[in-house]
Amino acid sequence: VCMKKLDSKLNIIPIIAKADTISKSELQKFKTNIMTELNSNGVHIYEFPTDDETMSDVNAAMNQHVPFAVVGSTEFVKVGNKMMRSRQYPWGTVQVENETHCDFVKLREMLIRTNMEDMREKTHCKHYELYRKKRLEEMGFSDVDSENKPMSFQQSYENKRSSHLAELQKKEDEMRQMFVVRVKEKENELKDSEKEVSIKNNGFWMLLLLFSRLESFCKRSA
Repeated sequence: VCMKKLDSKLNIIPIIAKADTISKSELQKFKTNIMTELNSNGVHIYEFPTDDETMSDVNAAMNQHVPFAVVGSTEFVKVGNKMMRSRQYPWGTVQVENETHCDFVKLREMLIRTNMEDMREKTHCKHYELYRKKRLEEMGFSDVDSENKPMSFQQSYENKRSSHLAELQKKEDEMRQMFVVRVKEKENELKDSEKEVSIKNNGFWMLLLLFSRLESFCKRSA
């Protein structure tokens, strides 16, 4: 499941680690079983290109070695007159860079010296473009129009931009209209408040005048 999700995002080259733990006959059967499982589950692995005449024979032969059986080691053991990166066992020595012991040299040659540029190109033109297309679709862009006709992402971008600007303009108009309504409501509230204050003031002065007249009347009566 994991490899199926990854095969559209990167170049998959299956390898068998610790290949020195099984015999040659078991290793070949194991390779066959792995390729059968990958094919039956629809996992697409990276295949070395065979369209270049100068490298077609080599790459075709290397495709038959997939998955590569490799051995790793951080230790150096003296083999003959040379210090070789190897794994030392009681029954003998497994040399990492000996092609009769494992496929490490074949894998290194194919990845670093022969097909690195092809892998970079496939990563950019296939995997990155698939990722880019998916991300654009998640953002609302599409390579087809409403009538399901092909459309460039540039045109889709322009349509999306126009739609977005129109939506922003609509929201701006709604906010401006809402602001005008709120201002009018506030003005009406202020006018009502002014009327109430005016009525209260008029009542206060009338009451004050009444008290003044009453006081004058009382003084005259006395």
